[in-house]
Amino acid sequence: MFKHGLGLRHTAALLGLALFAVALAACDGGGDDPTATSSTGQPTATSQPVTTNLPAPKGAVGTITIAVARVNSHPGINSAQGGETSVFWGAGESLFMTDTGPEFGLPWLATEWEVASDLSKVTITLEEGVQFHKGRGEMTAEDVAWSINDANATTNTESIHAQAGDLAAYWNAWTAVDTYVVEAPFKQFDPRWQTNGLSDGFQVTGIFSKKVFDEMGRDWMLENTIMTGPFEVEEWTDGDKAVLNAVQGHWRKTPEIDKLTYVQIPEGSIRLASMQNGEVDAAALDLKDIPGLQANGFELSGTSSGSELNIAWAGNIWEKTHAKTGEPLARPGADYTKPWIGNPDDAESMENARKVRWALAMAYDREEMNEVLAAGQGWTHGIGYFNPRMPQYQEKWDVPYDVDLAKQYLEDAGVGDGFAIEIFGQADTAIRAESAEAIGQYWAANLGLDVTVQSFEYSVFRPSIVDRSASIPFMNSCDDGRFPRPWDWPIGLVTSSLSRGGFSCSVEAPEIAQAYLANSLEPDIQKRNENNNEIADFYHNWMLMSGVFTFPVVLPYNPRAIESWEMRPSLSGPISSPALIVPASR
Repeated sequence: MFKHGLGLRHTAALLGLALFAVALAACDGGGDDPTATSSTGQPTATSQPVTTNLPAPKGAVGTITIAVARVNSHPGINSAQGGETSVFWGAGESLFMTDTGPEFGLPWLATEWEVASDLSKVTITLEEGVQFHKGRGEMTAEDVAWSINDANATTNTESIHAQAGDLAAYWNAWTAVDTYVVEAPFKQFDPRWQTNGLSDGFQVTGIFSKKVFDEMGRDWMLENTIMTGPFEVEEWTDGDKAVLNAVQGHWRKTPEIDKLTYVQIPEGSIRLASMQNGEVDAAALDLKDIPGLQANGFELSGTSSGSELNIAWAGNIWEKTHAKTGEPLARPGADYTKPWIGNPDDAESMENARKVRWALAMAYDREEMNEVLAAGQGWTHGIGYFNPRMPQYQEKWDVPYDVDLAKQYLEDAGVGDGFAIEIFGQADTAIRAESAEAIGQYWAANLGLDVTVQSFEYSVFRPSIVDRSASIPFMNSCDDGRFPRPWDWPIGLVTSSLSRGGFSCSVEAPEIAQAYLANSLEPDIQKRNENNNEIADFYHNWMLMSGVFTFPVVLPYNPRAIESWEMRPSLSGPISSPALIVPASR
């Protein structure tokens, strides 16, 4: 049986997945796919003729409007989950940035840095003369140290910042040692320290004003955003819109547009219609909508990245003590009555759960899902984190679509008669929600499972993966599921106890934690590659993160409104560096 988490029960017999694909294709309008996928994962035009049918922009000259699925609340303080979106949307800045290549960890608010020879700390020198918005004064080392400490779950246990756990994994408290110099001691060195949490290249932490916090207080900052980016906030309303104005004489680059507005339009079809009639100039859209736009002359920008759709097998919390501190760990999601969750104290339980996860991973058709849900613009992968488009990938990490073998694995695990299972798909991210629905139908049709798809906003689900109480599989990239993430980077932080206090994928294994720690201190890039090959074997064997497909992160825009938008590369997206928008002449 297949059920939807909102309480809607399908009483008719399940359609086969072929009919499911046809139905979705019909909703999409059908037709041939007018795009192919380049080696970088970005859709590229084929030889089909392009007919230009572009609407005239309805906005005033010098203004750009972008439609997004969600305009989140925007507190002006890191610990309240502020700062990340503001950097990508242009209001804020961080210490480092990425440029074409991609080259990670380039100067932004930081100008130079020195890592201690014993890897105990890094000393960072800051840009001088950077001004906070609305005449709130110059940025100094006090602001930087306070901002990072406020976000870090180690130095502020109340922080719910998106990178609270990542920062907690390898930073102790930062201190200002001079007006423009900050000292940052490592809890655990990581060669990605400039990027993971401190850069627009891969997750980010913004810089706010400590002086404003001291003068105005936390409650005021929850309602007001004072940062240093090329746009300053005029209005930011949760669930509605964000209006930003260009900062004239900005220290780094004054934008070429005057006003930037992000509007919330939850329904993808309405975002598409708004693009087609000129109400908005760019929009975050479902991949299946993009080929038709390209055929009518719309252009694509993007961060040159791909995001993996993975199933995180939540509840497999196998670490009993913290990998770094040794303290005992609560494991509320470790529900051993669920057949996909293994008990690390019981070898038979671990092996049976492994076979169940493998069975479920072999029972959905990745190729068909890519064709239907991503208009064929993505590419399939077997396990999370180890992407087949990377040159180091080995075919032994593939996962077949094999329903007969999946059924045999369930028999071997003692659950051949089926069981009930839930999967969370995230209602506010269409491709994750649709993928969860599709996988649920595969499991029900192919394996006879009683499936419920949970579909609600990620912000409601997130606390359960922070405190490790989640015990149902869910769709996510799990941070490191990004392309083209360098192969040698230490991997699996959020599938270990090292990110306790922040985001996780509710999977923790001591082998992953130790591999991460070892690679963090390994100076030889080739050795780091070899170490990650070994941990890929571990992920594959235990099937802790089943892959689906990788989709390109792109943003369509109307070239009658935007002449060009060469975003800086990022493993996040799809919106970045709006100060680089060049408006079209009208």
